[in-house]
Amino acid sequence: MVKITNLIPSQSDSFVRGLLKIVAVFAAFFISSCNDDLVEPATERLFTIQLGDKNYKLVNKWVGATKDCERLSIGFLYDQPDGHFGIDFNILKNGALHKATLVDFSLTGGQNLFDTADFNPVALMKITNFKYDEATNYVHFEYSGEVLQVISRSSAAANGSFARRFIRGVVTITNLDDYKCNTFLPTMQFETSGLLFTGTNFFGTHNPSLSSNPYRHIFYSNNGYRAIFSLKNNFGNLDKGKTYSFDQSTIENRIDLQKHIGSFRATNSNYNPIEDWKKFQTSGSYTIKEQVIINGKKVTKGEMNLQVYDNGMLIHTITNGTFEGVGL
Repeated sequence: MVKITNLIPSQSDSFVRGLLKIVAVFAAFFISSCNDDLVEPATERLFTIQLGDKNYKLVNKWVGATKDCERLSIGFLYDQPDGHFGIDFNILKNGALHKATLVDFSLTGGQNLFDTADFNPVALMKITNFKYDEATNYVHFEYSGEVLQVISRSSAAANGSFARRFIRGVVTITNLDDYKCNTFLPTMQFETSGLLFTGTNFFGTHNPSLSSNPYRHIFYSNNGYRAIFSLKNNFGNLDKGKTYSFDQSTIENRIDLQKHIGSFRATNSNYNPIEDWKKFQTSGSYTIKEQVIINGKKVTKGEMNLQVYDNGMLIHTITNGTFEGVGL
């Protein structure tokens, strides 16, 4: 039996949780508005959005804004005669976009959910002028780009043309709500000439029927790349302090790098046929630096050095990249 682990919540689950928080904000707003003075309070939360030919501006209690673990979730629900929609941005504290999700309640038939592109959210949606101060709970960014209509896996296989929505605006928050982190989010980070890898998603499988590399730990970046650990043993059982070396012909205990070359689409699933990924050749090493318990999970931390080749030509040299993962 193959065990599959996806420790990053799906965008639908994440959006629902985000909406629940925002709904609570709305409830507080309507309860407190009965006693509000006529004097408009200072703007502590600002969210502007251009959607179609209309511009919207939401302030203060209309806007939900939280930080949880290493992520910021900022959005709102809007239900007025001139619009019925909700939006949520999920962004890492370093400004890397994980997801942007739009729900257009004016649409019916299950066609009202729009999301950033699978595996490559920054291809069509840009976050600029990002500023974040954790000490003061301040965050500011501008956004501009397209979200795609979420489709089923079978529809994605047909590789058809699907609706897009262009959005842009500005977000400024001076009082993020702080939620206690009760989980752990695996990640990988490295930067080299021409390639920045910021891990925002993780997917793992364990297939005990395989004699070679039954464990696969896949770290996805937000710009269309994925790094795959193919291992003989579970992540948490790797030896602390040990360096694992591999070359292009090594089969076990190696790291591979791939680039997504499929069409832009949003499936709300891990739909990723192998032909949509360009494979590179790799050699290098990784060292297990630390193993600690975080929120009840055994976390393995390490560093990696990687040489990446494309048909025999060296295209990337990665030095002292970092990864943090959990067992399956």
